[in-house]
Amino acid sequence: MQIKIVFAGLMALVCTLPASAQTAERAGGQHKLAAKPDGLGTVLPAGLTAQQLVALIAPGRDPALATLVGAKAWPHRANTYVAIACFVRSKAERAKISATQTAIGARAGWSERYTGVGMGSFEALSLFRIDGGKLVNILSEPIAFETDSNDGYDADGNRKGIVREGRNVLTILPGNTGGYHDLQLKTLKGRWKKTFVWDSATSRYMPAPAPKQR
Repeated sequence: MQIKIVFAGLMALVCTLPASAQTAERAGGQHKLAAKPDGLGTVLPAGLTAQQLVALIAPGRDPALATLVGAKAWPHRANTYVAIACFVRSKAERAKISATQTAIGARAGWSERYTGVGMGSFEALSLFRIDGGKLVNILSEPIAFETDSNDGYDADGNRKGIVREGRNVLTILPGNTGGYHDLQLKTLKGRWKKTFVWDSATSRYMPAPAPKQR
């Protein structure tokens, strides 16, 4: 499985539960007091389904593409909840890293301006998994860059710029370590690649150990 862009669309808003869910919520109020804390609200209020919540806050989106749906009570108004839904753009982008875990991916971009003339744009890919109602980062690596730096001026005074760019692709490998699929980051142009394996001690992906020399 190859993922050129692992992307999680995020939508959130404050909403009032449907009447049926409010009734069920009041009926289960005493039971809720003893419920285990749920940071992202993935244990939905009684009477409310993930499909209903997606239809409410993300009309037209396919519930099958939701990687996380949650709702938590908003303390400033009765029967009002803060809802969240994360989506991938297609089923092919669901990063299944183990038999029971689907990673949620997000891309971050930023720019840097160099001293003198020049600038660079960069992107990083981060993978997260749900652990006890929390999103936990399990991998963060550079995924793309483009720089335009100054290399002096020609005889006519025109700036001589040097443009460099690179893009990587993340691949889920068939092999696994500790029950989690190995990952490989490689450049789209060239032979560079880097393999990551699951590290049980840190509960995240780490660079694979270098092969032992014979």
